[in-house]
Amino acid sequence: MDYIRAKQIGIQYDLSDLLSNDDLYIIDESCSYGVQNPLTTLTYTPTQSLLVLATHGPNAQLHLFGQPRTHITLPLPNTKTAIRSVHFCLDSRALFVLDTSGELSLWGLETEMGEAIAEAAAQQAGQTNKRASLGLSGGAKRPKLWCSYSPPGKVTAIEVDPVLDYCFLGLESGEVVAYDLTRERFCERWRMLNPFADRVMKSKLPKAESVKLHPRNMDLLLVAYELGVVVWSFQKGKVVECEYELLPGAQGGDVGVEGVRERRKPRCQKALWSPSGQFICAVYEDGSIVFFRGSDGVLVGSRTLKEGNIHVQKPLPPYATGSGIIQVRDPIWDIKWVTNGPNVDDTSLLVSGGDVVGEGKDGITVINFGATPVALTAGPQVWADYFARAKPRTLVTPVGTPVVEMCVIPRGSPHYGGGLDPVAVVCLLANGTLATVAYPNGETVRAAEYYHPSVAMMHGQIGEVYSRVIERNQWLKMKEAFVERPGKLAPFVVGGADVKRSMRRDEDRLVAMAAFRDGKVRIWDLGHGDEIENPGVIEVDVERVVGKDFFQTGLGITAIDMASGTGELVVGLNSGEVAVFKWGKNRYLDPATAPEPMEMGDLVKDVAFRADPELAVGLMPVCLVDEKRVSRVVKVRSSDVGFIGIAYEDGGISILDMRGPHIIYHSSVREGPADKGKRISVFKPHSSSPDASAEFITSMEFSIMLLEESEFTSLNFHYGTSLGKTHTVTLLPAQPGPCFAATYVSSLSSSASPVHSILPIESNRGLPSLATHMGLAALSEGRKHHGVLVSVSATEIRLFRPPATKGTKLSLSSKDSRFITAQTAIHRGHGTVLLTINTAGIIAAYTLPNLKEIWKTDLTAAPLNYHPAHLSEIKISPSGDIIGKTENNRVFVVNLWGTGLVLDRDERAAVMINPTLRGPNRPTITNVAWITGTAHITTEQLALILSGPPEERGPIKHGYALLPPPPPPGAMRRTDIGSQQEGEGLWASMSKALDERTKALDNVGESMNRLGDSVAGFGNEVDKFVKGSTRKAGWGLLKSKFF
Repeated sequence: MDYIRAKQIGIQYDLSDLLSNDDLYIIDESCSYGVQNPLTTLTYTPTQSLLVLATHGPNAQLHLFGQPRTHITLPLPNTKTAIRSVHFCLDSRALFVLDTSGELSLWGLETEMGEAIAEAAAQQAGQTNKRASLGLSGGAKRPKLWCSYSPPGKVTAIEVDPVLDYCFLGLESGEVVAYDLTRERFCERWRMLNPFADRVMKSKLPKAESVKLHPRNMDLLLVAYELGVVVWSFQKGKVVECEYELLPGAQGGDVGVEGVRERRKPRCQKALWSPSGQFICAVYEDGSIVFFRGSDGVLVGSRTLKEGNIHVQKPLPPYATGSGIIQVRDPIWDIKWVTNGPNVDDTSLLVSGGDVVGEGKDGITVINFGATPVALTAGPQVWADYFARAKPRTLVTPVGTPVVEMCVIPRGSPHYGGGLDPVAVVCLLANGTLATVAYPNGETVRAAEYYHPSVAMMHGQIGEVYSRVIERNQWLKMKEAFVERPGKLAPFVVGGADVKRSMRRDEDRLVAMAAFRDGKVRIWDLGHGDEIENPGVIEVDVERVVGKDFFQTGLGITAIDMASGTGELVVGLNSGEVAVFKWGKNRYLDPATAPEPMEMGDLVKDVAFRADPELAVGLMPVCLVDEKRVSRVVKVRSSDVGFIGIAYEDGGISILDMRGPHIIYHSSVREGPADKGKRISVFKPHSSSPDASAEFITSMEFSIMLLEESEFTSLNFHYGTSLGKTHTVTLLPAQPGPCFAATYVSSLSSSASPVHSILPIESNRGLPSLATHMGLAALSEGRKHHGVLVSVSATEIRLFRPPATKGTKLSLSSKDSRFITAQTAIHRGHGTVLLTINTAGIIAAYTLPNLKEIWKTDLTAAPLNYHPAHLSEIKISPSGDIIGKTENNRVFVVNLWGTGLVLDRDERAAVMINPTLRGPNRPTITNVAWITGTAHITTEQLALILSGPPEERGPIKHGYALLPPPPPPGAMRRTDIGSQQEGEGLWASMSKALDERTKALDNVGESMNRLGDSVAGFGNEVDKFVKGSTRKAGWGLLKSKFF
């Protein structure tokens, strides 16, 4: 019977004959975008130009991003914890990770391909010992976990230097210990005890809040405790305490006047060095930001975000009666001390939080101190004014979410606390998303222009993810171009090298269109596991085009579609408005030549003038459709021939002809078709049904086919409803004018369940019978294009040629799971099948036209393990790809006709580290500081303090040690601060070095005195010579006159 009915609707062959073999259905994990869990922290290295995002548990991961599509994922050994902090170390060739359980992990990032790059670079440089010159050990490596370490106590703070072989760990007991990264061992010879152990009870010992090594002098370690801030000297073996206590009358960070009557000592939260190391900045729980001199710990200034000198006593205010309103201050979430350029003495403070609740804007507060006064001539008042006079400004981030962590992007050097000459700041917001602002101008950075699609997805709260197949030639044209201007931010995540994949030049591209709650739409090529020729991400700002603030007005994107052949983008909003974008040049870059807005009628507005002024070529706004409805847009459909279908939640349906542009068709499924006189209905409308008042459009499609009982092929518009009806409208050229007119044809009531998919196919080949330019051109030639509609509702699949009801169908029983989506998929050279997904997570393949099930699998089972709650968000592409979004906004793509490849095959082959790139050496103290007697130590002496002599340190395990090789037995070794004889103690060596420097300073003083005496003697001789010459000249004149 099905065979006879297929013949009746014009299908003469089995379109799925070659796809009935189960062996063809092998799932390929093509690609994945986004991160698996909410973000917890992030870091960046300018040496390798890599960005790392760390996630929350369970199954916490590290995501490393480089060039546009370079990405690898590293899982945490302990799957039940989250990542607290992550740091690049060993010259950015390894990652040091701290999780919430206190366990430390060291990851090596170099790969086998990375060593090949190093060898090639060495050969070009003519080096004979290639591996030795690059500091590489033999053997092939891949990114892997080198070691895990459980420290002797819970870690509360960590300090990892970019180039040193050691890191410092602050413990809950208040002690600070060291760990040797290259030897993977705890440094037992050194431990800094809690400096407050003799002041408080053992049960109340303060923990280490933060640990920071001096940016220039490795002799000084800054440790913050709740009770205060101390500076430890490795050479002296003792601490200098920085005290902050507020006397009665000092405002501090308290809001109001009642709290200033008492003597108080706020708890410290964090401390950091200035970029030059001259000052210390300490942050306290009351919002105080206090500055100490780094050399002796003397307090030199204090402030909050807006007020200065808050530690100075003032007259006590009178007692207030109280207004009943209690003001509080936001905590300071994060703070960074950065430079305003390459000069480390010209600085600014970046602060997130710390303002009075309700008074500040969400974002980063910048306190620009400017150039530092000369230390030799500046007095206490100069320093107090220097830190107090700076006025704050705000770098605005998305409204409603505070910045909880800042990642500064330095221009080139990872030293000076990572804040030397920053170009941008990546902000981690409280809701787990990211925001990037340029520094110092504060402009919002287009995430699509600078990041991998996965990182761009984290910039903003993502909503629905749509997909569409775009013709390859059209997609290759869609590369955005921006206006070149001075000071434009250069790409900064450009490290690594992506793996080369196979090319599929004969296939169209599968692109994703992600809607964000801030009005952004980002579009990128998902790929088929092949080489992506256009790896860029396109970004569209719908908020700018609509002219309304999405956050304040509650606007949101509810529907997106893109034309396959033209790239025309349509975006529907919950306000009932529809924005249309078209690829082209920005005509409004030059105001002198910009055209005037076009008159498009009451329902359609010209919004081309609202194009992004920074965008020269891209998706430009064309028009905004506003039918003044109070209903949201539920579906949009864009065709290649200039027609756009718009469906509203109240049952309204409209067709927009872009040749005007203007609306050519209005109707409502709840009120009946707009052209009732020409309606050919097979079944009576269900107007008496109680659900008819809630009917709305659920699917739409444009086609070119020969309708039943028609002599000519026509351009058609089909739409299905929530009550199982499938309607057809024909579009014919209107006379006069270039526009078309719409005529309602028929409706078919197949079932009472929603129609999820309407799929027009050709009767003879099974290819999509969509509205294309070639098909539209063939209409004028009188060609007949035979096709059928595949209509899939929740309970039924039906093949028919409208307006007739004859055809084949498959109905589900009441016990079967309901269909939620369907798509006709083409396997080149094998035929076409109908793929469906039901509410149980089963994806099945049916033959056409007989609708026989030939294959199925469970998406919720291994290896995909897709969550059943997100089955409604799954999409099927015509190429057999399954696009899904998980509960954590992660988008994945699998192909049903693959070869069994796994998802991380490309990540294993990706190269993240280039061994030929080396970071700058660690800065040291200045010549003036050395002359004035500033104590400092070298890298070798620090290693001697922490780990002992070289023979006791053990072997280097990773070949990354930045220390020079140990000297042979009995040899002498010169250092920067003196010489150390064999068998001589470290402290004796340092004491001898200080004596040598003191003698050198005495010699310098004597030399300066001798120089002064010489200059004075020379002046006396010159004076005598001048006087003698004057006397001789006078006598000569007298002799010439009188004698």
